[in-house]
Parts: sequence; structure tokens; C-alpha cells
Amino acid sequence: MPQLKKKALMGIGTLIIFIAIILVAAVAAAVLISTSNVLQQRALITGREAREGITNAVNVISVMAASNASSETFNNYEMLIQLQAGSDPLAMKRTFVQMIFPENEFVANFIDRDEIIIEQMGNLSVGAGLPIMDLDGDGSSEVIHLLTNATTGNYYLIVNFSSGFYSDPIIVPNLSDASSSPVNIIIAETAIKDGEDIYGVVQLSGTTSTDNQIDETVDFKVKNFPEGCSFDLLPPEDYFCVVKIIDINNDYVLNSGERFRLLVKTGEEHALRTGQRLEFIISTERGIVFQYGLRAPDVIDKVKTLLWPIG
Repeated sequence: MPQLKKKALMGIGTLIIFIAIILVAAVAAAVLISTSNVLQQRALITGREAREGITNAVNVISVMAASNASSETFNNYEMLIQLQAGSDPLAMKRTFVQMIFPENEFVANFIDRDEIIIEQMGNLSVGAGLPIMDLDGDGSSEVIHLLTNATTGNYYLIVNFSSGFYSDPIIVPNLSDASSSPVNIIIAETAIKDGEDIYGVVQLSGTTSTDNQIDETVDFKVKNFPEGCSFDLLPPEDYFCVVKIIDINNDYVLNSGERFRLLVKTGEEHALRTGQRLEFIISTERGIVFQYGLRAPDVIDKVKTLLWPIG
């Protein structure tokens, strides 16, 4: 039998087709690999966020509010919180408390002790003033004065704000005969305020022996934020502060086994009224860790009312 001869296709056209097939296959493989990597990363992020959403949560044990039967309003909220089991520690300095009322809302920031500025004052005579820090945020310093009322004989401190108003007076002891009988001046942290607006605190401790003067023997301080946590010193609606009930690590990070009480204050015109709804949210930069809505009772029969849990 004659032997058959077979010849393969050859030429530039065939080579081009072969190279094109390889390139298409390489591009397809690259697209598949890139897509799978993106999907894997998204799946990991989604899984982590889902886990954090389930485990990183705060357990609000109770919410109390001061009650005013005559005006039928609620204010001065106290939230007792702890971590839910398995949650990561919660840093108070990166935590926000949002309160949503029928007619307004606000977000309060934590009063961070690291941001407290303390100014040590020198001698201050009656009728004189000393410059202090900018308390109203207008970029100019304020001035604190020691004055006396000619009618009552009372001595008091008052802050003249650069934006054009004066603080409410802070009463100090009578300094008229301090040289003959030294006067003890013990004033715990007292709010520098105008009505219900609070701009800082004053603190004095010591004995003065100079007539009509707070001299250098008195520890005289002005602060932008209080070091203590109380409703009397808390700026309404802008900030919240923390009272540590159970504190293991001696810091302001809520860890497992610890309990903190958050104090939040609203302005008088935004106080919650009987029968109205309130939604409060505790959140961080990572998202919401607690959210719940409640309805205020219709009748006030106590000076302090339990709003959560109900019943």
C-alpha cells in the first residue's frame, strides 16, 4: 500500500490564532483570580462586621430619669451599662450617646479627662480681674472678676465673657476682715454658667489673710471641664460623663465584669414630657452597640422614674 503523507497547517495565521487563544485564556484566568480575591475579602469583612454586630454590644441594665410632677417632665438620665458576654472592650472616649425626642435630637460626647485644661490663678483683689482661657469658643480669652455687693456685703466671682455676657455669680466668703481673722475659702468644683448653659468650673481651697483679696495661699483653679461627674457640672446636650460603679482596670474603658453609669442631661426646653416617646442610642466609630425606644409614663408619682426596663 502506498504510504500516506500528512501535513500540519502551518503559517503566520495559525501562529496568531494560537497566541490569541493563550492571551484570552490568561486574561480570563486573571479576571477569575481577581474576582475571587475581591469576593473573599468582602466575605471576610462581612463576616467580621456581622460578628461584631452580634457580640460587640452593651447591656443597658436600667435607665433612670429625674421627674418633675409640676411640669410633668423628665430630665437627668442615668444609664447603668455593662458589656454583653463576648464583647470587646468599649472605650468611652470613642463612644457617643444620641437622644431622639419628638421635636429635637442631640449627640453627646464623652468628657475626656485627658482634655481637661487647668489654669492656676494668682492674687485677685476686689474690683480686679484676671484673664482665663477661652470658655465660650469664640477665640478670645475671658476675664474672671472678684466683686462685692455694696447692699448685701456678699463677695462673689463672676466671669466676663468676650462674646458679651456675664456668668452667674459664684458666692465666696466675706473677705473684709481677713487680715485680722484669716478666712477659709473651700469651694468645690462649681459651674461657671449662664442660666442652664455651663462653660467650665471654678475650684478654691485654702486660707486668705489679706483683706478684700484671694491671695497666693489659696489654691485657685479654673477648668474648662469638671473632673467630677455630676448633673450640676454637666453641660446639657453636648457632653455626657461617667461614674464608675465597678471598675477593675481604673480607666474609662468598659471591660468585662465592669459597670459604668452614664449621665446625660437635656436642656429645660427639650425635657421629655409625659406620654412622649424617646429613643436612645449608644454608638461608637464601629457602629451602634445599643438602641431602644421607650414611652414615658403618663403619670409621675416619684422624684426619679425608671424608664427602662419597663415593668
